[in-house]
Amino acid sequence: MNITFTFPVVTWLDPEDPEDSEISSCEAVIRPIQLDHPPYEMNLDARGYSFHLIFGNQVNGNFLCIPNWQFGCELADLDDKSWNMDSILHADSQLDYEDATAITWALSVVSSYIDR
Repeated sequence: MNITFTFPVVTWLDPEDPEDSEISSCEAVIRPIQLDHPPYEMNLDARGYSFHLIFGNQVNGNFLCIPNWQFGCELADLDDKSWNMDSILHADSQLDYEDATAITWALSVVSSYIDR
C-alpha cells in the first residue's frame, strides 16, 4: 500500500528579498517496507528523487538514516516538523530545503501508520 501526500514547496522569486516568495504544493509517495516495529523502513519518492528512510529510536532519542544519500541525524517525535526539519537541514548540506521538507512531512504522515 503506497501512501501519497502533498507537502509545501517555497519558491523564492527574488533571492535578495525573502518576502518575495510563493508557496506551492508538491506530491510525494511513501512506499512502506517495514512499519510494524522499529527500526522502521520506507522509500520516499519526491521531486524526482528517491530516499530510503530508516528510522526509529535509540538510547538518546529518535534517529533517521538515509543510506542511499549517506545521511544520518537525530529526530524529535515524528510529528515535530519544526525540530526535525532543523535537524535534517543542519546534519548535511547535500539535502536542500525542498528535500528536507519532503522528508519531514513524510515522517509526520507515516507516524499515524506505524505501530508504536
